[in-house]
Amino acid sequence: MVQPSSPVHLSSSSHPTSSTTAQLKSMDDSIRLQLFLKITQKLDEKNFHLWHQQIEPYINAHGLTDVILSFVRGCNHAHQLWDSLFNYFQKQTRAKARQLRVELRALSLDNSSIQEYLLKICNIVDALASIGDPIPSSHHIDVILEGLPPEFTHVVFVIESKFDVMDLDEVDILLLAHELRLNKFKKQSPPDLVSLNLTHAASTGSTTKDSVAAISKQNT
Repeated sequence: MVQPSSPVHLSSSSHPTSSTTAQLKSMDDSIRLQLFLKITQKLDEKNFHLWHQQIEPYINAHGLTDVILSFVRGCNHAHQLWDSLFNYFQKQTRAKARQLRVELRALSLDNSSIQEYLLKICNIVDALASIGDPIPSSHHIDVILEGLPPEFTHVVFVIESKFDVMDLDEVDILLLAHELRLNKFKKQSPPDLVSLNLTHAASTGSTTKDSVAAISKQNT
């Protein structure tokens, strides 16, 4: 006699959790979106409606912010939209480039270390390049040298006297080495200055005593 099969009980692990369900739904939506937004047609004279059906969901899914939309309201054609966007971002880019170049010219070593100073300049140069306004390495080097104090006059002269433009790495190495020498000299300077002052005071005192003795001898 065939025994009735016992009912199969699914463990709790067999049922998808709410988190798993949400992840699957998100992945499913993402896949559907990618398939839905896949553009298979290039616009020509005969397929505008099909192209429009494919491109419109993509534009809606990757839409414009309210701020950007305010600059393109009233555009009835694609070329008007692109021209408005291009002009808007061109103005923004030019303004940003001017601001960065002003900041670049205003930089100086001041109380920073050479490493910090070079990093500040490099960050601004990189920011200019990222918005399509790169500066040549020769200008980069000029900016570095112009912001240095008089203590770096000797090394600036060495760099500027080169017939060929030096690499940025070479300039960085020279400036860092010169900074090390300056710091070493500054640490040694206080005792040297003290001894120099004492020597000067002693010589001045002995000269004064000799002068007084000579005058006294003449009077007698």
